[in-house]
Amino acid sequence: MSHLSDDRPVTINEAADFFSLTPGAMRVQRHRNVAPGNLGVKVGAKVLYSPDTIRDWFKAQEQAQAVNVD
Repeated sequence: MSHLSDDRPVTINEAADFFSLTPGAMRVQRHRNVAPGNLGVKVGAKVLYSPDTIRDWFKAQEQAQAVNVD
């Protein structure tokens, strides 16, 4: 997703696209307080996701799985 290379917050649709999820799945995860859906911040009527937060969470998942593989 090219938008993650920017510093601007991304929409739920863009975040869902990055994770290969539907926006609906992201909403359900947010409602259940499960990542990555709950990584967003409510701004008015929208939920926006910080590219840094998305990248940091994804990196942490990679590292956690690498530790479990060894």
